Amino acid sequence: MTFRAILLSGTALIAAAPVALSGELRGTYFALEGGASWVQSESLLRSLAFTTGATTSTNLQGEFDTGWAILGSVGYAFDNNLRAELEVGYRDNDLDQLLTIGGSPVSPTGDLTEFTLMANILYDFRLGDRLTASVGAGVGADRASLEVGAFGLDDDDWVFGFQGLLGLNYAVAERTQLFVNYRYLRADAPEYTNVVAGPAAAQQLNFRGDLDKHAVTLGVRFALEDEAVPVPPPAPPPPPPPAAPVIPRQFIVFFGFDSYDLTEEARRVVGDAADAARRVGAVSIAIIGHTDSSGSTTYNRALSERRAKAVRSALVKEGFNANNIATAGHGEDELIVRTADGVKEPQNRRATIDLE
Repeated sequence: MTFRAILLSGTALIAAAPVALSGELRGTYFALEGGASWVQSESLLRSLAFTTGATTSTNLQGEFDTGWAILGSVGYAFDNNLRAELEVGYRDNDLDQLLTIGGSPVSPTGDLTEFTLMANILYDFRLGDRLTASVGAGVGADRASLEVGAFGLDDDDWVFGFQGLLGLNYAVAERTQLFVNYRYLRADAPEYTNVVAGPAAAQQLNFRGDLDKHAVTLGVRFALEDEAVPVPPPAPPPPPPPAAPVIPRQFIVFFGFDSYDLTEEARRVVGDAADAARRVGAVSIAIIGHTDSSGSTTYNRALSERRAKAVRSALVKEGFNANNIATAGHGEDELIVRTADGVKEPQNRRATIDLE
């Protein structure tokens, strides 16, 4: 399968996929993928050691056919778009031919297979509601096995490897993605040794440089849990409406000793009473005058009536109808502060205004 065919297949799968809610995964996930694998042209060194003690070496150029790769991984997707995963992979490429440096074909049949274990870190970029791109890197181990029938060689070598990854992911469901991945894998040069029959006692076939491979794969990724969507906290209840101000319905006007004249303070209280009467819509007003215990009972009753009438006159000036204002004088009968007879108590020299 050619690189172009793989890309076209991936595009067709993405175009046919249904609409998903989100392009990102969260939590633990599994992935399986497969596709094409390429090995770059490699330089090798073949060395023979003979029973006589002599040695020979030959520089070779290896050409490999396009092969296949299959990979599986388990990972965890974090809330910050980072993913960490463990990956297991298997790659297989036939050895097409071995050439001497001068170009003469050796042409043995052969096969290169690799088993890889990698730890990857990736970062996802959102491209749309369902589409994300990935970039990442990984490190691990590569068990590279080489079989060359004409040389009687079949050996393997564990080497250190690292890789870079690029991916395009499309969400087909809340927990499922289809994706296309490209990998560049580079592993330390493997070394192979075997004992051969005949005059040569031992043979070595070593890659002279690092092993470079490329792979393009299609895959599916499945998360174990739905993406966690933060639930916004409930809106706080609206503040209660401010309590309606309590409008007083009784006011007290105080007077000087043996007087029914309104002081400045008394006029202010009368003004407050008039304002309250308008706000509550009072239909009638009752005013009762009072005195302290000094003076005779008859004199005090008359004085208390004059005080009540003085307050009524002030309310009339505020615009109230005199017919709706009732007045009375109680003299010293209802003292606020209980005193003996003849005591000049200021709290008792008053008139009350009641709004009805």
